[in-house]
Amino acid sequence: MVTMPSHFPPLIRSEPRGAGKVGISLKKFSELTQAIADGAFESPPLGSALPLMRDALQVTVVSLTIRSPLIERRALMIKITPRGVEVIEDAYTDYWGFYMDPFVGMPADQVVTMEELVGESRWLTSDYYRQFLEPYGARYVLGAEFRTPEGVEGRFRLVRLKDAKPFSASDKALCAMLLPHLRCAVRVLSRLDLIESERKLYAHAIDRLHIGTLLLDETGAVVKMNEVAQEIVARKDGLGLSNGALRAAYENESRELQRMVHLAITGVAESAPGVASAMSLTRPSGATRLGVVVRTIPISEWTEGKHRPVVAVMVRDADRKAQAAKETMRQLFGFTPMESALALQVADGLTLEEAADRLHVSKNTVRAHLRSIFTKTGVTRQTALVHLLLSSVFQLG
Repeated sequence: MVTMPSHFPPLIRSEPRGAGKVGISLKKFSELTQAIADGAFESPPLGSALPLMRDALQVTVVSLTIRSPLIERRALMIKITPRGVEVIEDAYTDYWGFYMDPFVGMPADQVVTMEELVGESRWLTSDYYRQFLEPYGARYVLGAEFRTPEGVEGRFRLVRLKDAKPFSASDKALCAMLLPHLRCAVRVLSRLDLIESERKLYAHAIDRLHIGTLLLDETGAVVKMNEVAQEIVARKDGLGLSNGALRAAYENESRELQRMVHLAITGVAESAPGVASAMSLTRPSGATRLGVVVRTIPISEWTEGKHRPVVAVMVRDADRKAQAAKETMRQLFGFTPMESALALQVADGLTLEEAADRLHVSKNTVRAHLRSIFTKTGVTRQTALVHLLLSSVFQLG
């Protein structure tokens, strides 16, 4: 048995550093910091942590306001009051929360009371106090500002009523200990918000191209699919679901599809880079065969959790007409509304006769508009026009 010298500090502290000054137990402090860490994944954010802070600090109102460095983004305020959790995201929060707040301009990472900041007499005679706090019985305010390395602003506020005790040094010490944890949670929340925004952007682009995407877990079961995939699967014309797994209409093709999925799953287990394979599926209706690509989803070696997506299946129905925005086409090529309408029909593979019928105009009118389209795009053949349109970005508009 090894005995540590008496002059060595203990390896495990019974209380966090500074805990004696804040009058809080290690268990309570642990609960607070854990709730803050988990708060970035909650809706509303920190919805569990803020009530714990309210109870630990014995306040009536606790709020956290978060603002992106992008001016056009509105502020988000999560507020805990006797009525419960309030989430405010509007111009009122933008204006009052960031331009009329007496704490504006306070140095970051400093926890101060309003009396320390402006003086007691000045505070109690201020318009802000008389208009926004005194009518509700509020008296004492403790606040702190922080900023993440990415420029996101955070404002933490605690409010006590007139009949409560003023904020003490131990209250300020506890807030100071919690600030780094709040900053970290806000950083995670901002990063998740950015990832979600990018995901929606890419998902929109895939949907506009009418590509069905399905995500499969390590068992081959479908865990998520976009609207295009849902429509394709619901038709059961070449591809469907059986007990949560993908099945082709014909047994031989279904076996090949399952082999490809198994190969992609194996690639995940073996950390093989970019395992991908493709095939086409026959449709009993006689329509054009479905094109299918199966590929491994790159994941970190630390990625964990049940039903995590490990395989992506992308399906393209060539008979499905791609969506397109006429306004985007007009901006790209300078087309008139009729020229845009005709170009869409040509891009969808219609002949001039079919386009004329669809647009309810004569064939000569269609030809005149087609000549104008050729002039504006610089092409001289209909096949070249189709290639130009389909290789442009107009379908993403």
